Amino acid sequence: CSPTVFPHVAHQLYRNNGDGTFTDVSRSSGIAAAPPAPGLGVLMVDLDGDGLIDIYVANDKKPAYLFHNQGKGRFVERALLAGCALGSNAETMAGMGVQAGDVDGSGRPSLFVTDFYHHGHDLFRNRGGLIFQEWSNPSGLGPLSMRRLGFGTVFFDADLDGKLDIAVANGHVYRNAR
Repeated sequence: CSPTVFPHVAHQLYRNNGDGTFTDVSRSSGIAAAPPAPGLGVLMVDLDGDGLIDIYVANDKKPAYLFHNQGKGRFVERALLAGCALGSNAETMAGMGVQAGDVDGSGRPSLFVTDFYHHGHDLFRNRGGLIFQEWSNPSGLGPLSMRRLGFGTVFFDADLDGKLDIAVANGHVYRNAR
């Protein structure tokens, strides 16, 4: 169904209290400052090598969010400035699956986001310093995924050659898709 059918809600972050209970820290962390959006995928990984875990949210037909960890439980949304909020041709993605991995041997995690049929999946190459470059077409992934609607995804070394491969769970929302 279309992401416009239901009202969007604010993303949330819960802190583990260590005793089996959790506290909603969405406001105090800065997560709730981002506009409500139809988030379908979330990933937590240190994207800039500062030792702090950042949060990337793949939203459906809204710009993705990259919550950059400022330390002490505070995050600032920076996806547009970082170059990973929009897919190829600067279009919003129907982001569902999201994964991070070092795909170019740089030692930095790049981002891979599955997208809707006829849009191609999106690979954001990590250039360092929280700067990403849309790399779907140069990588060959854009053209290969144009006729797919991706949901879940994972990086793994399928052939044990030391380089990350990508698996994507595909489906569709239209019965007559070709």
